[in-house]
Amino acid sequence: YLQTAGLRRVTISSFFIDRYEVTNAEYRDYLATLSEQEREDALPDSTSWEREGARISFNEYFYSNRFDDYPVVGVNWNEASAYCEAKERRLPTEAEWEYAARSGEQGDIYPWKGYSTRDSEGDFRANFNPGREGYAVDGYSFTAPVDAFEANRWGLYNISGNAAEWTADAYSPNFLQLADFNPVVKSDEPTDRVVRGGSWRSDAFFIGLGVRDTQNEVDASPMVGIRCAQDRNVGERKKEEYEAALAQAAADAAAELNAVSN
Repeated sequence: YLQTAGLRRVTISSFFIDRYEVTNAEYRDYLATLSEQEREDALPDSTSWEREGARISFNEYFYSNRFDDYPVVGVNWNEASAYCEAKERRLPTEAEWEYAARSGEQGDIYPWKGYSTRDSEGDFRANFNPGREGYAVDGYSFTAPVDAFEANRWGLYNISGNAAEWTADAYSPNFLQLADFNPVVKSDEPTDRVVRGGSWRSDAFFIGLGVRDTQNEVDASPMVGIRCAQDRNVGERKKEEYEAALAQAAADAAAELNAVSN
């Protein structure tokens, strides 16, 4: 499914997208809010991790404080969707993901300018598989902290490499059936979903901004994680509610202080 969709100009509504991939610590906090059965169902798939032959155990990676700020992986599309929904967010559509990844630019291969995966100092600009040099040559043999490497022009970290990211879209080989406004491919049946960004295991081609990959929504992988998005009107409403709560808390504290002083 490599770049098979072709090109199409579309329009999308204003939206917010998370600066970072969802971390192990954030996902553990989410699990703590669920019932015992819900928590069991939402746990990352440790068997997918073991199949990769990682040098550390799944429990060490997911539960150890050492990896708190590393991306949660091993979650399927349904689990990723449920996490975002619990945060009053959602998975980005494929169009939103690419627009944010490109940070308003057109034609770039990567989130940075140029064709090289190294910067002017010779350091790698993403966590991926450079090939014969080995996984660890970029500084990490597996995933990296979600704030590692340089952000793109809009401040999004690890939009290429590290953990690939689920999108809302069901897979379609082309964009012919999509609307020109807020396009998204929907499906009511279990299906392949579009995954974008490439991962720690991807080569330089697969971390390109225009490259698409897929994974069935019920399958989990140690290469795929989560980045949530949010409609702008929802985000602005939450901001207003937060600011109102802060103002009320300040007013309550002032009133309490005044009562004590009197």
